[in-house]
Amino acid sequence: INHNNLTESVGPLPKSLVDLQLTHNKITKLGSFDGLVNLTMVHLQHNQLKEDAISAAFRGLKSLEYLDL
Repeated sequence: INHNNLTESVGPLPKSLVDLQLTHNKITKLGSFDGLVNLTMVHLQHNQLKEDAISAAFRGLKSLEYLDL
């Protein structure tokens, strides 16, 4: 979902999702990625995220291997 001028992450997302691409948007806050047990890659570069907006978003992502902020 790259290059869409999004201001927050979309959802609900399918539990089978493996690669989430949200680059080049205007995202300032993230929803929870809870329950996305297959998610291994998250691309969030070129957004407007702050530390307090991402602190809890990635809890429980036990399969996460790649995170690009």
